[in-house]
Amino acid sequence: MMLAKESTLKKQEVRVTGYPHEKEYTKMFTHKSKVLDASADVLVYDIDATKGQGGGPIWIKDLVNAYVLGVHYACNIRGSRGIRLTEGKFYYLNKWISETLGMQGDKKAIVLKNLND
Repeated sequence: MMLAKESTLKKQEVRVTGYPHEKEYTKMFTHKSKVLDASADVLVYDIDATKGQGGGPIWIKDLVNAYVLGVHYACNIRGSRGIRLTEGKFYYLNKWISETLGMQGDKKAIVLKNLND
């Protein structure tokens, strides 16, 4: 997972991956676009997403890795939208996954990277 400032995110090309209903939910598709707007909790991007892609990851990649920035939830005439995964949400998700998997000590289920570094 990756954290970034709103100003940094507006320059990023993001991808949304999911199983669109017009493909009968059987084929996974990924679409990409630049972030149009970013607030503390929401990302707005110009990706033609449809039913079946909600809940899919909003992610970016570098030469080696892929990083999740948020979760896609809507598409309308004003752009597609997703919930940003903030630092607080990261710690909650990591705690929940670690407890579910029975992880002990300092082990992390999710790795956090800061795009601003």
